[in-house]
Amino acid sequence: MAKAFVLMKMGSPEDLKMMDYPTPKAKPGSVVADVKLCGVCGTDTHIIYGRLPVPTPQLLGHE
Repeated sequence: MAKAFVLMKMGSPEDLKMMDYPTPKAKPGSVVADVKLCGVCGTDTHIIYGRLPVPTPQLLGHE
């Protein structure tokens, strides 16, 4: 299983929930990376605190 933080509603980091997802399978010509560490983008903090509205629940992260 893969894990991801999902923002359930905007307002606070406490509104993030760690969720399990099926590990994706690589399609021809692509790879699936086993990420051990990632960063937090400033845009994510704006989304979490509601300064950049997005639909929720929202899987955050792109770094």
